[in-house]
Amino acid sequence: MNIDDPIEASAVHCFCGMWGLLAAGFFDKQQGLFSGAEDGKFKFFAWQVIGLLCIFFWSTVVSGLYFYGMFRLKLFRVSLLDEIVGLDISEMGLEKPTIFNEILTISNNPNLVITSDVKIE
Repeated sequence: MNIDDPIEASAVHCFCGMWGLLAAGFFDKQQGLFSGAEDGKFKFFAWQVIGLLCIFFWSTVVSGLYFYGMFRLKLFRVSLLDEIVGLDISEMGLEKPTIFNEILTISNNPNLVITSDVKIE
């Protein structure tokens, strides 16, 4: 799927959130599957799973619509130069002079043309 997740947000927010919902269904002291209660423990766990599925599908639909709109408006990707230099540098700037400052200075040239066959070594 080529998903770029450098800060591992999906692992933290998605999968830990899923585990939190399932863990409540497993370990709730009164109605969890391992609580020893005779009545309602499977129903409680089923509601946790239903809630998990509702959150998953809601997030998928809303995110899909948002990303599709960004893609159609051509706002989904940054420029090739910003991608090469890095967003930390192109959006936040640098405090110390480095080679990247020269690249940023050159990038302000309106006559500069960058093609996709640029090779960085």
